[in-house]
Amino acid sequence: MVALVLLAAVIAYVFVFQIPTIEKIPMVAADITKNGNQVSLLFKNGDPLEQGRFYVTVNGNRVSDGNLSLVGGSYPWSPGERLVLNYSTSAINDVKLVYLGKPTSVVLASVTFSGPAGNSTPVNITTTGSFAVTSTPAGAGIWLDTFDTGRVTPSTLANVTSGQHRIDLSLTGYYPANSTVSVTANSTVNADFTLTPLYSRYPGFTVEGWVKWNVPPNPGTDNTSKWATIVVDGTTDNNRRYHLEHDQYNTKFEFALATATVSGSGSYLLSTTTPVSGTWYYVTGVYNKTPGTMAISVNGIQQNSKSVGVPNEGLRASPGKYQIGGPAGIQWPGPTSMQRKLEGDIRGVKTYEEAFSQAEILAHYTAGVP
Repeated sequence: MVALVLLAAVIAYVFVFQIPTIEKIPMVAADITKNGNQVSLLFKNGDPLEQGRFYVTVNGNRVSDGNLSLVGGSYPWSPGERLVLNYSTSAINDVKLVYLGKPTSVVLASVTFSGPAGNSTPVNITTTGSFAVTSTPAGAGIWLDTFDTGRVTPSTLANVTSGQHRIDLSLTGYYPANSTVSVTANSTVNADFTLTPLYSRYPGFTVEGWVKWNVPPNPGTDNTSKWATIVVDGTTDNNRRYHLEHDQYNTKFEFALATATVSGSGSYLLSTTTPVSGTWYYVTGVYNKTPGTMAISVNGIQQNSKSVGVPNEGLRASPGKYQIGGPAGIQWPGPTSMQRKLEGDIRGVKTYEEAFSQAEILAHYTAGVP
């Protein structure tokens, strides 16, 4: 009985410690292409490959690791990243991606190109450089040749093949930026970007609104319908802080405002656009406090501007009466209690204690009717 137990123990030891384990072979899908003497291997999907656990052959010749460049990424080689290698000749007939297994190597991907055979021994010299990418402000995502590197500025992209490359940056709240930059072997090129904010606001005031006439605009012969109002902060010409409306004959848009030291009705501007029924218009009035200017825009385009008041003065204080126009009219002096009627629809009226840039005005117009 003791002998049988010992025999079983020996057999178990052989199975556990002497029989080699079966190695797991990674699964990889790679798109292999060539352009002249350059071969590109795009990792489409599968298991990431650690450096030193694979190699590439061309026409049966193994490529040295020093002649492989991982573009815009870092090991392990992963989906979305590219390997690039350069040769002294374009006579490239077949390319293989080989996993360096133990004890047997396995071909993971291969391709055969048509063309004459010839000497295509790889030139195993350093053909890569690097980009040092910075931006103001920092933290922008970096794309290299349309591939997301997964990095943000400031960052250095190593193993970039010699030649021209496109760098794109993306940061929330800023316009995208890009540049074409050349890199040479054994060198680091600085790629510096200054990002432009999407919306550069300034001290001042902005009023915006969408308006549509449901009937042909009244020519203003009726005292109740002259100066059809979109929105006003005030109850008379002499106490209003601002007024977004139409002119006396409802043939143009009008923006009026009064600065702190100006008495009376203040200053006004007319648009060049003549409204028609059934069409939405995006109308914006802006007071830029620093230079002391006002401007009116229609559908994202500035149509008139001028200097008003004193730079950095600010607007007249609000009389505490904020009124939205419409068919019922607004409270205004005249033969009836409600005047300046607008036979149509008004949407998206907003005010801001800042002066919009023209880029932001255009962006709000492009966003469409709320």
